[in-house]
Amino acid sequence: NFDDQISLIGHDISTKTARPGDVVDVNLYWQAERPLTINYQVFVHLLRADGTLVTQSDKINPGEFPTKQWPLDKYVLDRHQLHLPANLPPGEYSIATGLWVQTEGWRLPLFNETGQQIGDNFVLSSLIIE
Repeated sequence: NFDDQISLIGHDISTKTARPGDVVDVNLYWQAERPLTINYQVFVHLLRADGTLVTQSDKINPGEFPTKQWPLDKYVLDRHQLHLPANLPPGEYSIATGLWVQTEGWRLPLFNETGQQIGDNFVLSSLIIE
C-alpha cells in the first residue's frame, strides 16, 4: 500500500538466479486505490546487501500510460528489465520497487496492513548472482 493511493497487487520475476551480463525481467501489477491527481513514476532497483544501488529500471509512464489515467476497476501491468553489469560480483542481491515524483524527487511512503509507514520501497525478491 503506497500512501492509500496505489497498491502493488502482484509481481513476477523471470529468475531467482542469474549471471553477470544477464537481463532479468520484472513484471509489476499495480492497482489504483482512488483517482490519482499526480503522475507517479516507478523504479525497480537491484540493491547490494548494504542497500547500494547496482542497476535500475525507471518508467515515467508505468504500464505505458500516466498514473492519472489508471482505471480503478482494473490492474495495470508494468514491465521492467534489469540489465546486470558484466562485472557484477557473485552474491545475494535484492530487487525493490516503489513510486516517486521525478520532477520533485520524493517517493510515496509504503504502509503495512496496520497502517504504519515502513519505508518508501518494497523488496520484491532476492536475486542470487552466480
